[in-house]
Order: sequence, then structure tokens, then C-alpha cells
Amino acid sequence: MVQASTLRLSPQEGDVDEAFFARGLTDGLPVTTPTRTRVEKMLQGTSFGPLEIIGRCPPSYADVTVEKLAIAAVMAGCTPEMFRIVVAASRAILRPEFGLHGVHATTMGATPVVVVNGPCRHQAGINFRHAPCGSGSRSTSIGRALKLMLQNVGRAKLAGTESTTIGTPTKFGMCFAEWEERCALWKPLAFDLGIARRDEDAVTVVAATSGPVQMVDMDSKPKELIQRFGKMLASAAYAPQIPLVNNSLLVLSPEHYDTLVTAGFDSKAKVAEALWRASSRHMLPYFPFIFAILGKRRAPYLPAFIWRLLGALVAGAGFLLHAFGCQRLAMLVPKFSSPRSLQIAVAGSEAGKFSSFMPNFGVGRPPMPTAGMSSPTTELVEPRPAALDQPEPALAPERSEDILDPTSELSGTFLTLAKRSGHLAGPVALLDISKARGSEMLDVVERKLHAQGVETRRFTKPTFSRPCPETLRADVISECRGVVLGVAD
Repeated sequence: MVQASTLRLSPQEGDVDEAFFARGLTDGLPVTTPTRTRVEKMLQGTSFGPLEIIGRCPPSYADVTVEKLAIAAVMAGCTPEMFRIVVAASRAILRPEFGLHGVHATTMGATPVVVVNGPCRHQAGINFRHAPCGSGSRSTSIGRALKLMLQNVGRAKLAGTESTTIGTPTKFGMCFAEWEERCALWKPLAFDLGIARRDEDAVTVVAATSGPVQMVDMDSKPKELIQRFGKMLASAAYAPQIPLVNNSLLVLSPEHYDTLVTAGFDSKAKVAEALWRASSRHMLPYFPFIFAILGKRRAPYLPAFIWRLLGALVAGAGFLLHAFGCQRLAMLVPKFSSPRSLQIAVAGSEAGKFSSFMPNFGVGRPPMPTAGMSSPTTELVEPRPAALDQPEPALAPERSEDILDPTSELSGTFLTLAKRSGHLAGPVALLDISKARGSEMLDVVERKLHAQGVETRRFTKPTFSRPCPETLRADVISECRGVVLGVAD
């Protein structure tokens, strides 16, 4: 039995879709009305209890109960067969290493993309053939359920905590499956990441910042195919001059799989290694720029032109050595941080030499603060519940007064706003989130506050796009009565 409160709509609010949109409960598209009957039916797709908490969702960090997730799944258009996949994908994006706090808030427009492995692909009807990353199938509703959970439970708000500059259609949600039977020589993605066994149900979630970027090929030989893919990956991942990109998702078509397998690429690891090397060569022209940026961090006292000159000399030597078959200097600052940064799945129609990729969120290697902003996360999918095979019970007729509230707080964490004093009183914390030039903005704010006689104290987060550490949060709360965030871009 569901516990969520009902949503009372007034006659002035019009139909349900318009009322939900006006209240900010949708993603801009019409939704399936989450009636009590539909939510109870959705809950048959999992063995978890309705009030079981599967995690805490930023930016509000409210508890995500299975019941709240079922409401989001109904609104997104999922079926009960899909719901256990929705639960697993939700657990994956709520894990700390996925970094959902930064993923949803970044101006780059990152968004979760779900890849499904195992027999549940067939049972739930997850698309892995024609247009797996496009329209025409119901698979996308799984990704959409995650975004509606983020919006209604996590309280993400467009132009508020979600500050995407441009955005992509994948922001509505994306989910597809890998065609495991077609690429049987290679390991499934979840197996390759070391989480699931072959033929075990699992989902892997990657934070994509753009794409899918299509790579078109007609008649390349295997070596040419790798070189052309490498060049496109180097130019289209973030920007041509940005190195050390983390965890991009490469979706290879079956025809390209065949081309590579016939050339001896009997594993995804071999393909990733070859693409890592091929893409790195195209970073050489940008070495002057890259050396200037990295040099400024390591030795800020040296003029930038010295680092640019050094980068130009290394690039020239790299081109010369590459002509003789030596790639050592080209690998000095590669396009992707490692071969493991390229996650590969095979999906799509058997006809057509078209593959695509989606760059991930985060660049760099430890201890760089931008390294590991979001890592691919894999969760096992629970066994198929027996309730799905039982005859559907006679459910009560749906009534408009039985529409459930997607933001219901009858269970889990209750959210309250901090008390407002009605006036500006110090000490006020000026919190720099460590983005470029944020401190300059806070300098201006500080001068204005001091002119009004308000005491200020400065704090700095270790890195942007991650939650504020609890120790820093505790210091701000204990020492100050208000806080101003220095957000810069």
C-alpha cells in the first residue's frame, strides 16, 4: 500500500498535465498521471518495500524511497517490467563516485545515460537494435524516470541548481541496452567493468556532457578506422585543446564491430588502447597551450611564453618522432587520461557503418581537483519479482483525487527552509567554490558588505562540482549567520 500524499488540484488549474507543468513537476513534456492505482501496479516490479530508502538525492539530499521512485517511473511512462531496472539505475547515480551533485548542476550539461546488460534487456523490452539512442522505443522512459526523481525528490530546478548553458535532448533521459548476442566475442560492459558476470542483469550509468556525436565511415580498413575514430574523438571530446578527458562512452555499431574483430581486436580493451593512442597524436599541435596552462599551476612565477615555447619544442619533436613510428612524446599529455577512460558498448542496427560517442564529465588525473568528477557506476539488477507473473488484481477505479504528489514528504527526509532573519547580519561567510575568478567576485561583495559594517569571513571549497565537505559546512554554520557563494564560470 502506497503512503504518499495525494495532490489536490483546484478547478482553476485546468487539466492534470497543465497543472503539473505549472507546479514545476514535469520535464516540460506531458506525463502519465501518477494515480494510486498506477503506482501500486508499478511497485509489483520490485521486491523492495515502498518505504525502503535507496539513497539520498542532491541537491536537497532528501531520502529517495522506492515509492517516490515508483511515482517518477509512472510519470515517465515506464512499465512494471522496467521498474527493477529503474531502481538499480537510481542506486547507481546516487552513489558518491557518480557525483550526481556536480553532474546535474554543471553548466556543461552533463546527464545520466543508462546502459543495460543481461536477460532483463529482453524481459523489459530495452532497445539495443534500431536507433538505440533515438526515439521510437520505450527504453528512454527509464532515463526519464531518473531525471523526474532528480527534479521532484532532489528538488533540482532549471535555472536554479541546474544551470546548463545549452543542454542536449539527452537531458530528457537516455537508456539503451548492449547487443550482447551480436558481439559475443567481447565482454558486456558491466562484466568488463568487473561488477557483473556474463548473463547477469546489471546497469551501468555514465554522465554524458554531449552527444551522441556520430562518427560516419563507409569503407575504412581496420587501421584507417581506428585512426579516423581517434581523430574525431580528439576533436569532439570537450574541445580539441583539452587533454586528459575521463570516461567517455563509445557506442560501436555491429558493422564496425565486425571490421575490428576481423583485424584481431578480440577484446574491448584492445580497441580502447588503440583509440587512446590514435587520439593522443592529435594533441601535439596544442602542446604550447597545454604547457602554458599546466606550467602556470606548477610554476606561476615563470612567464607563460616560456611554457608555450617549451610546448612548441616538445610538439615539434613529437611530430618528428611520430614520423619514425615513435609515439612516446605524443603520449606525454594524451587526449584521454587512460585507455580505461573509453567505455565501449555495441548497439545499433546491423546495416550502417555509423558509431557514436558521448564525452563524460571530468578531466585530469589525481591529484588534479577536476579528476574523477564522475565515474561510471554499475549496479546489479534484482531478480525478476514473482508478482510480475501473477494475474493482475482487481484494482479500484482511478479517481482524480487519487493523484499522488511526486514531492510527497510523508516518508523519508522532511525538508524545511532555513530561518530568514529579514535583515543582513554578520558574520557572513564568503564561500569560494574554487572556480576561476570566483574570488574576484567575492572581493567586490566583501567590499560592499564592509561598507555596510557587516563582518565577513572567507572560506574555500577544495574543488567545485562536488558537495561541500561536512567539516567545512560545520565551520561555516558555527562561525557565521549567513553565506554568499562565489559561483564563477
